[in-house]
Amino acid sequence: ARHPIQMIYSDPGCTDFADAPLLAATPYFREVLAGFACALQAVRLMRLAPGSVIKEHRDHDRISLPLFYKRRFLRLLPPLYLMLAAMVVVHLVAPGFPNLSWMGLILAATYTTDFGIVATSGYPSPATDHTWSLSGEEQFYFVLPIVVVAAMRLRWRMTTFARAAVAFTMVGGVTT
Repeated sequence: ARHPIQMIYSDPGCTDFADAPLLAATPYFREVLAGFACALQAVRLMRLAPGSVIKEHRDHDRISLPLFYKRRFLRLLPPLYLMLAAMVVVHLVAPGFPNLSWMGLILAATYTTDFGIVATSGYPSPATDHTWSLSGEEQFYFVLPIVVVAAMRLRWRMTTFARAAVAFTMVGGVTT
């Protein structure tokens, strides 16, 4: 590879660390790598031509939460609603099977099955109980991007962001 970005690519089939010719020519890097008290799996070095300048990277586009949510929900909602519709059809044809409750159906359709489990101290509907993990995941993906964008816009320090992330994780652990 000639382009510097392509030069940082590592072979996914490589399982053992092997010194590359460029590493042999850089004794300081070898010394730093030898200081790590663990097995090395991969080290990437990028060779730049004389006079090359590494510029600070900036994304020129903005994070689009509406686009993120649109892609996320369009990927997940159709299969979920298809499964729930099939459960309703089976339930109407053979009442009592697959042990579907309307509350469980509504909770699954709104990604709130985990809250239903907490609120009822049990599982609202055996047919839709498995959607509790999808509910927790969707709540995570709904709240986390908002927190990240807020942190970037408010220029939070890393410790403030870490505290918010821990608090969010603790709340998520209580509700799931």
